[in-house]
Amino acid sequence: MTRSETTTENRNWFKVAALALLPTLIAGLVFILMNSGEATELAVEETTTTVAEEPTTTVEQSDWQEPESVPVDLPDYEPEALEENEEAEPMEEEEAEEPAPALPTPAELAVSESVGVDADGHGVIEISNLGESTLEIFTVDVNGNPIQMGEGASEMAGGTTQEVEFIVDTSELPIGEWEMTVSFYTNGGEGHVTISGHKWFVVHLIPPSLDISSAYIVPHQTNALNVTIVNNQNYNVTVALSTEDSRLTLPEQVELQPGENQVFVGIAALAVPHNVIDVLEFDVNWGETTLGTVTITKHGS
Repeated sequence: MTRSETTTENRNWFKVAALALLPTLIAGLVFILMNSGEATELAVEETTTTVAEEPTTTVEQSDWQEPESVPVDLPDYEPEALEENEEAEPMEEEEAEEPAPALPTPAELAVSESVGVDADGHGVIEISNLGESTLEIFTVDVNGNPIQMGEGASEMAGGTTQEVEFIVDTSELPIGEWEMTVSFYTNGGEGHVTISGHKWFVVHLIPPSLDISSAYIVPHQTNALNVTIVNNQNYNVTVALSTEDSRLTLPEQVELQPGENQVFVGIAALAVPHNVIDVLEFDVNWGETTLGTVTITKHGS
């Protein structure tokens, strides 16, 4: 047998053997694959079991010991909260600063716009300081009116009020309503108070007591004189003067103040010698009552 034939026979044998072993190889491969899947599942289960079990199993298998884990409480890290705290720090510093003390409000004057008086002319003005600083009253001006102001404080603390009395002299005022103004000048502004009242005509049923000088002598070439009338009352008395002598010039009406009053009387000049005497008269009347008669003896012209 030649070498080529021998090689051919060997190849044929191998093919026959391979075909014969092929089902066995396939079955073995399937078995291996199935076993490998189960082994994988078992490995996963063993791994899970190993993690859950106590580490004492590892100690039994080897001398190496795994260190025990110590639980540590770590703070929760919240970036947003940290940012808020970082922003809040400057605000805390600002709140820590003490605010500057508030300054007191300036003084402010307040007075009554208008006040009245009683029957005797007395009244009261209320003055207030609406501010917190001290109010200084510089001037109280009655503006030329017959008003006498009472005493009052020239300085007022904040939030305080005072009352100042006054009296109006109505003796020179005409009968009827009247109105006056008082002005206050302060460091808290100025205020003007209107004072108003009414002067009534007083009717006296009893004639007033007057002292009337009755006898006057006027020399030659003197053509005027002052007649004295004393008003004994404590109020003004108005009288009327009347005469039938054309040489006399008299005021029709005179208001007599309490005390001594002078009434001017004019005498017309006549072209007569010094030895000619003329007796002149005029009456002082209160309503329908004649209170007295004044007699003037005129010599000459």
